[in-house]
Formats: sequence, C-alpha cells, structure tokens
Amino acid sequence: MLKGEYYILLHPRPDVDCSFSVALLKNFSEIKIRGFLFGHEEEAKTKDVLCVDTGGKDFDHHGMVGMTSADLVAKALNLENEIWIQKILKFVKRADLKGVSLPFDVATIQKAITRKEGLSDEKAIEIGVRVAEDIINFAKEKLKRENSFGKETVNEFLKEKRKSPEIFLAYLNQLSKEKFERPLDIVEILTAEKKSKGEMEAKNFGKILLEFLFEDWEKYQFALKEAEDSQKIQVGKYLIISGQSDNPKFNVAARAKGGDIIIQKNKKGNVQIFFRRNIIDKKVAEKIIVNLRELEMVLGNKTPLKESQLLKEGWLENWYYFVGKAEEGKTADFFIFNGSLTASNVPPTRIPFPKIVEIVKKVIWF
Repeated sequence: MLKGEYYILLHPRPDVDCSFSVALLKNFSEIKIRGFLFGHEEEAKTKDVLCVDTGGKDFDHHGMVGMTSADLVAKALNLENEIWIQKILKFVKRADLKGVSLPFDVATIQKAITRKEGLSDEKAIEIGVRVAEDIINFAKEKLKRENSFGKETVNEFLKEKRKSPEIFLAYLNQLSKEKFERPLDIVEILTAEKKSKGEMEAKNFGKILLEFLFEDWEKYQFALKEAEDSQKIQVGKYLIISGQSDNPKFNVAARAKGGDIIIQKNKKGNVQIFFRRNIIDKKVAEKIIVNLRELEMVLGNKTPLKESQLLKEGWLENWYYFVGKAEEGKTADFFIFNGSLTASNVPPTRIPFPKIVEIVKKVIWF
C-alpha cells in the first residue's frame, strides 16, 4: 500500500484531515501520487486508487471511534509516536471529529478555502497540502514562531483591502504579544514558508490565505443579515430559524441569532437541517428523519419502509442522517442533509419546504 503509483481518492471539498493525510503520504511514504479523484465508494473500486477519508477502505476512518485518516496514515508510516507529530494529530482530531477551530488556524483556513466559489477541489487540496507541509516542517524542525512577521503580513494585507474587520484586529492585537501562541495558525505557516521560500514568497502565500479568510468573513456578515430576515418560529423553549440561502455561513449565523434548529434550503431545492449540540435531543432528529424519509417514499410512489429501516444512518431516499461517534461522556453531533457541499449532486427533496418546517415543528411540540 505504501509503495507504487496511485490516484488519491478524497471526498469533494477536502478538509483538514484530507490535507494532512495527503501531506504525510507525499513526504514520508514511497507512494507516487498520480493525481486526485473526488467522490466516494464507486471510485474506490479501481485498483490504482488509494482512499483517504472516504471510499470505505485504506485510510478512511469513518466508522472508527476517535480516529482520523491522519491517525491511520501516521500509524501506517510508523510516525504516530514521533514527538513532533503529536500536536498535529491532536489538532486534526479536534477539528475533524469535534468541529473545533479558532480564528486564523489551519482548520478555519481550510474551511474558508472550500467555501470559495468557483475554486476546484484540485486547487483546494493543492493549497491545503502546501499548508499542511508548512505545519509539518514547523513542527519537525522545531522552528520558533515569528509573531512580528505574521503581524507585518496581516497589516500589509489590511492596508491593501482598506478595511479592518474586528476579527482581524483582535488577532493583530494578540500577535503584538511576543509569547502569544496558537497551535497550527497562520504564523506557523508563514514562519515555515519564510525559512523554505524566503520572505517575499511567504508574504505572497500568506496574503492568499488571508484573502480566503477575508472573503469568508464577508460571507458571514451577509449571512447574519439573511438569518435576521429569515422565518423564526418559537416552539416552547426552542427556536427554529428557516430560510433559503446558498451561503455556507447561514447555519453559523443563524446559531449566532439564537437558533436551536436551523433549516436551510438552497436555490436548487436541497435542504439541510442543523441542531444545536447539548440543546436538542437526538430523539428529535430521529423522529424528523423517519418522517422525512417516509414522506419522500410516498411522494416517490414507493412503499414506506419500517421505522427501524428509516432510522438508518447514512444515505436513504436522498436524505443523509449523520450521527457522530462521541467519546465517552461527550455529546455526539447529528444533522440531516438532503445534499451538501460534499454531496452536491443529490436530487432535491420532493417535499415542499413549508411541509418540512411543519414536520420539525410537530416533532418538537410533541
């Protein structure tokens, strides 16, 4: 597996786990990467394809509790016990399994990259792998953070933009402190880039990453307005916010507006339902997915399945039900998707949007 020429299969919109897994394979194995494919199980059947974070084999961690694809790759390469990689693996696990990220860290940068309109998956993984390689070099070579260089780069970027978002100014303030550290952030990337490629190239690459973050901030500002103008339904102590938007930040903005359940429909007609962790019980999501899949089958002139079958995790009748594998004592994430950024080819639901909202309301009420 760790020798020969392979195409790497990744899921669309590659995330931070994909980038670090590929970077480790590229730099520490004897594999020659022929190119990248983006899809799921079907492409995995080809012999010269190596699966990373999808495909159901090789380095796909789904179904394993507490493991990421980067963990699997590190173990296969006998790197998992190296001191320099511990912080990286811990970071990827926190970002991928718990969805935790901080402003200007690699996870936030990667999310901003994948949300860039018109950017191909090939370009996204190319940038992501370069970022991951910088972080690996920073850790492996025990480089010293250059907060002043990071501050200088961010300041130059903001002068060029002629706009200073509060989140950028807050980060600049932190960078003013010599001892400030944020694991796997843009300063570590810039420090490694400067050492390997020189100051000018480091700044140029840093500004490319900052542009992704700036555009993502702009999306969030617009999403806040969308969420404010969206339908708000109070059912007991829970607030439902529903609206039509193609903005990938709508869910985050709606939560910031107090939403406990977010129902988002895009212009193609696909619907996504998000739940606030620790507030909404998993039984609520279970009742919703059963109702949606049953009605979807009726509208498609199919005989509905039994409730136990309608509760299946994963895809069924164009609805994806995700339940995270929570660590002991922790609350798992769960959500319901009829298509998503990584599954953009799923046909829109046949269920009218007002009916979906009604189903969610009734489940909560009863």
